[in-house]
Amino acid sequence: MSVRVESPQQKIRVMIQAFVCGVLLSSVSSSSSWAFSPTEEGSDGEALYQAHCARCHEGQVKRAPHRDVMSRLPAVMVLHSLERGRMKFLGMARTNHERRALAEWITGKQLPPPTEKDETVAGFCADAPGEFVVEAGAPQWNGWGVDVFNTRFQSAEAAGISAEQVPHLKVKWVFGLPMDFRVSQPTVVGGRVFIGSLQGRIYSLDAKTGCLYWSVKTATGVRATPVIDNLPATTPPRYVVYVGDAAANVYALDARTGKELWKAQPPVCDHGR
Repeated sequence: MSVRVESPQQKIRVMIQAFVCGVLLSSVSSSSSWAFSPTEEGSDGEALYQAHCARCHEGQVKRAPHRDVMSRLPAVMVLHSLERGRMKFLGMARTNHERRALAEWITGKQLPPPTEKDETVAGFCADAPGEFVVEAGAPQWNGWGVDVFNTRFQSAEAAGISAEQVPHLKVKWVFGLPMDFRVSQPTVVGGRVFIGSLQGRIYSLDAKTGCLYWSVKTATGVRATPVIDNLPATTPPRYVVYVGDAAANVYALDARTGKELWKAQPPVCDHGR
């Protein structure tokens, strides 16, 4: 059994990251209209808030969202922050019932009963998982910066449209992603749109219709932009989606089916940063 030995600098960096995570996302301001205070399993949301959250989220810490701001959010969004988002390092110290009680009291809204069902995993394509073919010269946007120089420049040829046509574009379809602050930047390759969310899911959508080819659950939230590349020594070419999550897990998924090819966690990452 090996023991990881961290330098003082590494320990300080981890402590700072945990503190910043805690400061950025928890809070709410007092309001007499918040009458809902759940008592499931004896968990008192208001008492928990006063004991563990109020010291930072009543205006004392400028970067911490105030309680009146948090009250406008859905309860599921606050719960997700405590379980998978930026507040997870503080949320892990609370029980599941306590996290739910905090989310409900902070927002004044009741959470739905716990369920494994994800309403965003719906509207599948009739031919799912379908075929995945990358045609040379076809329009695409692959990754965050699009090229090795991170220029984020898309030529008219690569886009398949000109700048003059952009103002005349109309909405063709809409796909409902989980309610959250952020999702990843979409990647468009092979006639599909690949996108991740902080709720811990990656989606593969048909770029023409918006139907769902596949969705994969990840260990935690995904803000990183997926990158598509071909798998070496495969004939016909087989393509892979490479993407990372907030816990520093890196995934390689089959671009056509979403099947996990491998999952790894590089030792150089601290808390996915």
